[in-house]
Amino acid sequence: KASEPADRYQWPLVLMVVLLAWAELMSSRAQRGSLPRPTRSLAALGMTVMCGLLSCSPAHRGERLYHQARYPEAYDVFRAGLERDSSARLAFDAGAALYRLERYDEAVAAFRQAARTPELRQKSLYNLGNALVRAAEERPGEPAPLLDAVAAYEEALRLAPSDAETRWNLE
Repeated sequence: KASEPADRYQWPLVLMVVLLAWAELMSSRAQRGSLPRPTRSLAALGMTVMCGLLSCSPAHRGERLYHQARYPEAYDVFRAGLERDSSARLAFDAGAALYRLERYDEAVAAFRQAARTPELRQKSLYNLGNALVRAAEERPGEPAPLLDAVAAYEEALRLAPSDAETRWNLE
């Protein structure tokens, strides 16, 4: 059974809120003239560093690279993130990058991992079906990938009956 680590974004978020409150307090004191200029600069620097740290997660960096069509680099970031955190979101994103890199068998494994999480199950099954179809194209004569693709599309449709793209792919 795969275990999904708990989100721990709350701690940096609390720290950021404290820093923002502190900066607001320092700003109001500075306007009254009771705070020296270097302290205001230090508060601004602290907030900038925290904002930078919060936006540099593997998922964020990888998504940015993926949307720039830099799939090899995006996959490297997602893979490195998965070594530290086996979250379904990173597995899904890695699968998407692998699909774009035409590494369909590896994408299949990533989408299967991501499909274990309820929030990503339908999208993962849809993408799993697509990856299985592509894998079947690379191995003509093997019926297993196509049968697995049909099963993935059927399960995705069961979860989202109005999904026209999944219905079209299944047909």
